[in-house]
Amino acid sequence: MSDQQFPAGQPRTITAAVTNAEGVAVPDTLSWSANSGTLTVAPDTLSATLDNAAIGTVTVSVNDAISVTASVSFDVVDATPAAIALTVS
Repeated sequence: MSDQQFPAGQPRTITAAVTNAEGVAVPDTLSWSANSGTLTVAPDTLSATLDNAAIGTVTVSVNDAISVTASVSFDVVDATPAAIALTVS
């Protein structure tokens, strides 16, 4: 399970920050992929919106023309309440 959880049915936006070895922002053209859902990539290719991802762990990956890669994983969870816990204090 991932440290990040998001409810099913809500689009998520993923943003890339591309830097050189000195940490300075540089232009790049990225290719995006996801193991679930539909990605809509922004015209500048530095962000994408993921929609319709299935419940479970989703991984979104990017790469550029010289094979620099990055990925992020998060959990899509069922947002339907299934239990209520009561405490008395």
